[in-house]
Amino acid sequence: LSCMEDEAVRATGEDALSTKHSAAQKGYFHDPFTGFFIRRPSRKPPIINRGTYARAAAIEEVLEAFLAAGDQATRKQVISLGAGLDTTFFRLKEAGKAPYCYYEVDFPQVTARKTVVIAKQKVLYDMLGPEEFSIRIDQEKGEIHSPSYHLIGVDCRDISALDAALHSTGIDTTWVGVQGVTIQKGFRHMGVT
Repeated sequence: LSCMEDEAVRATGEDALSTKHSAAQKGYFHDPFTGFFIRRPSRKPPIINRGTYARAAAIEEVLEAFLAAGDQATRKQVISLGAGLDTTFFRLKEAGKAPYCYYEVDFPQVTARKTVVIAKQKVLYDMLGPEEFSIRIDQEKGEIHSPSYHLIGVDCRDISALDAALHSTGIDTTWVGVQGVTIQKGFRHMGVT
């Protein structure tokens, strides 16, 4: 993709956050964390709020089924590719349903912004783990590493870099959530723009 196309892809994270924030503010679902990340809140029409709710509920149902399935002693991990400014980790943590470890991967420009917000907001920072000394934040790289959460700034198209970043932290049974990556990539390969 060109630089302009990359920027357009990165901007989808802001749009997704805006629709989630609108739906949460209207009571379609509980998400008190979107407000920390949103730059310009805006009300969305009911049809957008309902669609956002349906998508969020479907993803949450599948994710919670994964986390509840099988042996509870299994150290389950979640990898969210193209995570953008998603707040799922914080919602799971608040509900006591967070996996053993949660990975979020997106462009470094996106993770840099998310890193700044998490570092500044005590409620978010405190959810990263009980021991401050085990939390590493690199705002320049846009990365956070704690025992239960990893925010990784890497272009998902660079498979070698993605593989190295994930394997450097260790991986067990894993659920991979792909936010906006497949639809953008898929349409491109089908000749649709």
